[in-house]
Amino acid sequence: MSSNKPVTGAERDDLYRRIHELQAIMNDGNRPVAERKAALNQIEKLRVEADAADVDYYQQHPPNAEGFHPPTGA
Repeated sequence: MSSNKPVTGAERDDLYRRIHELQAIMNDGNRPVAERKAALNQIEKLRVEADAADVDYYQQHPPNAEGFHPPTGA
C-alpha cells in the first residue's frame, strides 16, 4: 500500500472488510482445518497492508483542530 499512489478511505475500508470476511472463515469450526489456516495466513498478510494503508491515509489526512480525522471514504 505504501506506493506513490495515495491510499483512499475506500481502499482502507476494503482491506478491513476482507480481513473481517476471512476472520469469519477462520472462526467457523465447520470448515476444514487447512482452509482455516489459509484464512489466517491471508489475514496476517492483509493486516500488514492495512497497517501501511492506515499510516499513509493518516499522513494524508491529519486531524483537525479538535483532534478528529476525516471519515474514511472522504
